Amino acid sequence: MSDTLSTGYGGFCITEEIISVLPYKGSALQKLRQRLEEHGLVINACYGKQVASLIFFRGSQLVLLSSVSAEALRRRITKQSEQGGN
Repeated sequence: MSDTLSTGYGGFCITEEIISVLPYKGSALQKLRQRLEEHGLVINACYGKQVASLIFFRGSQLVLLSSVSAEALRRRITKQSEQGGN
């Protein structure tokens, strides 16, 4: 069974598929989000909350928007790896 990462509000993603988690700061990431949205490549898992991080996946152009901070997601991933997964 693959390890999963809680992205907030009941959402999960497969940890092994994540290649990067970035804080949603700066105009470069805002422009990237806009371009990806124009091409239908954004999954918004914020449920009306403010976007705090972008999660990029291996082998996919999809990006997941999360209201959980990049630092909090990093701590969750680190905790999972220290515990040997879920």
